[in-house]
Amino acid sequence: MVGANCIGAELLEADFTAAVFTDAVFRRALMRRVSIKHIHEGARAIFDGADLRDAQVTDNEMPNSSWVGTDLRAIAMEDMGLQRARIERADLAGARSKF
Repeated sequence: MVGANCIGAELLEADFTAAVFTDAVFRRALMRRVSIKHIHEGARAIFDGADLRDAQVTDNEMPNSSWVGTDLRAIAMEDMGLQRARIERADLAGARSKF
């Protein structure tokens, strides 16, 4: 998915295990209950305004990624490499994380 344009896409319950997210754009995408696991090439991925409620996000490297205004309610996030990531105005109500 290098450089993929998924702006506004409906990706409900998708399984992105071991995908390559480098430069992928998921701006305003509907991504509820997705599984994003073992992403080791996720630099500069953009999730601005995306809906990731109830997602499972584990063991990922996403340096310089952007999560501005992202809906992360009830997300389960663990072992994330988010060096220099931009996380602003994200809704984290009920989120569970281990870093």
